[in-house]
Amino acid sequence: LPTKFQKENSFCDLVFGLLDISVLLYLFLPLFGQKSGEVVQNVSLMALTGIAPYMKTMYLTLIIAISVWGIFTLAMQNCSQLLLKHNITIVSLLLSAGGVLLFIISPQPYAAAFMFVMLLIKILMTRKVS
Repeated sequence: LPTKFQKENSFCDLVFGLLDISVLLYLFLPLFGQKSGEVVQNVSLMALTGIAPYMKTMYLTLIIAISVWGIFTLAMQNCSQLLLKHNITIVSLLLSAGGVLLFIISPQPYAAAFMFVMLLIKILMTRKVS
């Protein structure tokens, strides 16, 4: 039978994986600011055109990387190696922190705030389990 720690750790992995996969919502939710004349409109990442192509590529790469890591986290949820699970958690936190940093550096406050909330949830989950 699984211990209480294993159950909490499995639940933490489930939450991390689902939060990472939910970053795909960036593709469809209007979280990005796009200047249209004097007005700034909120658009989804797929509809974002008012930025340099390399920035959109960075955004898409980050979103895909976090989502793939979330799928990997869910796939490795029942893994019994603690070191591997610990490293999966650290990479997930680092990817989210990198996302917050990227969206803050590029002036995308809504995207940064949404990613920051996900990062806070992950940090609180790790504090609860440890």
